[in-house]
Amino acid sequence: MSESALVPVEEDEELEEQILRFRMQGLTAQQIARKTMLSVHEVHRALDAILPKLDQNLRRRIISESLLICDRVLGQHMTTIADPESASIIIRCLCERRFWLGIGHGTDPVQLVQATKPERSTAALCRALASVGKPAPEPDPSD
Repeated sequence: MSESALVPVEEDEELEEQILRFRMQGLTAQQIARKTMLSVHEVHRALDAILPKLDQNLRRRIISESLLICDRVLGQHMTTIADPESASIIIRCLCERRFWLGIGHGTDPVQLVQATKPERSTAALCRALASVGKPAPEPDPSD
């Protein structure tokens, strides 16, 4: 039987909270283990006991709360949309909402570039070869 089984429940809860405080201060599990005279495994077990379980219900709740907060921020800044900073906040909130809902991941408006015309899939390779003076491969008639 481990020594932690002999510790009263109240002390276990205090120990878990102390371990969490140390972790929130940026200490590693090894550093916490040295400070508390526990094994690293016991530190991990204490953290697992005090931290929330990441299941689908928690994920859904966090996404719902985040969307609610985002909607409140959007509502507040929609009244001052003429202000460039408010417009920027609105765009960022809309991108965050799309991300949380799983719509069009990776669509940061700063990174979007409009293509002037469609190009073949090998066009970038041909340009790179031309820049180093090598002949480009023959175009595939199916492209």
